[in-house]
Amino acid sequence: MSSNEKTSDDSLCGNIEQIEIFHSENTYRARSWSKEHATRYVFTVGGRRFEASHFRHFLAEQSIKRVIELSISSGCEVRCNHCASGAIRRVHVLSNKELVDLVRWIAKDQMIDLRDRFLVTFSGIGEGSLHSHVTIEAAKEIYKEYTNAYFVFTTVGIRPDFVAAISALAEYCPVHCLQVTYLHHDNDRLKTIMPLADALRFDFELLVCALKESSRLRYRINYVAIRGLNDNPDCIETLCSRLRSISDRIVFRVSRYNETLTGNSHGVCRADDAFLDEAVERFRSQGFDAYVFASQHNDRMNCGQLLVERDDEPRQTHLRII
Repeated sequence: MSSNEKTSDDSLCGNIEQIEIFHSENTYRARSWSKEHATRYVFTVGGRRFEASHFRHFLAEQSIKRVIELSISSGCEVRCNHCASGAIRRVHVLSNKELVDLVRWIAKDQMIDLRDRFLVTFSGIGEGSLHSHVTIEAAKEIYKEYTNAYFVFTTVGIRPDFVAAISALAEYCPVHCLQVTYLHHDNDRLKTIMPLADALRFDFELLVCALKESSRLRYRINYVAIRGLNDNPDCIETLCSRLRSISDRIVFRVSRYNETLTGNSHGVCRADDAFLDEAVERFRSQGFDAYVFASQHNDRMNCGQLLVERDDEPRQTHLRII
């Protein structure tokens, strides 16, 4: 299916020039839903390729929520060994205007109108805290246009002041939560999967202090369970002891790691599934809310995989000149 015609509505979408569309369905262990219908997009924006997504989540065939997931860059400065985006050699960051244009494009393609409630999450490629101005300004503009939108911001914790910036934004926009990915708290261990941790000045203790200081936000700690790195009680005990004073504002999402070719090349493997349940029980026994997040199968549609892990499977491809 293709179209080379320009319309007045399409002109709202700036310099988005091309799109490929990938569809998948997957079942999950998750908090409030069990099935996901995913539409993943590859756009060229200003001549650079970027990923974005739309998800519909269902429970027993009932639609639970709609999600637009945005990447803020093509490539990522953090270059974690487990993430496919680490294989993208150059980093190009979208502007806040381009992020708004992507939301407009996806909303139109998915027939989301101004009355629909939907989640916008900045959880695609890119470290949010390194480009806070871009994501914050984009959220403000999106919320002005789509007043039923609400937001999730994500970070691995590189810049602790990002927490305060999102807390300030929450006065003006509905921030559902700030998601913080946990890989490890000790820099020597962390460097085995995030080699640039020292260069990027990652400091777990400063991050914890920032989380405690911003009383307005709720946090989702995305505990990505990786074999030999954090699949042990010590990591859980450390998190519980550091975060106990704000346990009422934290939920732990214990996530199965979906393997990538990049991760495989670095010997990164998912933790045993039994650990996911063990971790949830340990967090709950310490007074924290926790749940397992795991897909039934790895559909190769995680951050960066559409750009660097291509295959010969049949795809639905659209080419649109806008």
